[in-house]
Amino acid sequence: MFWEFVRPLFEWSNNMAVAIWIRESRWSLASLEVFHLFGLTVLLGTIVMLCLRLLDLSLRNQPVAKVACTLAPWTAVSLAVMLISGGLMLSSNAMRYYDSGPFRIKMTFLFLALVVHFTLYRKVTRAEEGRFSPLFGKLTAVLALTGWIGVAAAGRAIAFF
Repeated sequence: MFWEFVRPLFEWSNNMAVAIWIRESRWSLASLEVFHLFGLTVLLGTIVMLCLRLLDLSLRNQPVAKVACTLAPWTAVSLAVMLISGGLMLSSNAMRYYDSGPFRIKMTFLFLALVVHFTLYRKVTRAEEGRFSPLFGKLTAVLALTGWIGVAAAGRAIAFF
């Protein structure tokens, strides 16, 4: 239902000049993949560090908000790199991705991960100590980790299916 609605967008994206250039270029897609994976690696690193803090498994002597503040620029830049490079990679072969089951799963995980990140996760990591129960912080950490690891795993599966 949703995917039939967005098919024209994928067709348009597949035929954009930048998509054709990426598709026909010898190095552009490989370069985009490097940036995309680098962005994902740094993003996962920052998410894992902060989630470990929320789960009380590391950095116990540091307030959650301080850890979040320290990691925030890295998280923001890596998320931007990942979204931009991923969008360009998508446009280069949009119709192949449109028909890919793992791609659809990845987009579902990405949507959920972004919703959790910009709502619960942000609220918990920016709050003063004691404002939320430790259980709520741990649940948020598990949801965030599940979302972002799901994005990575489904993204890897695209190459195989």
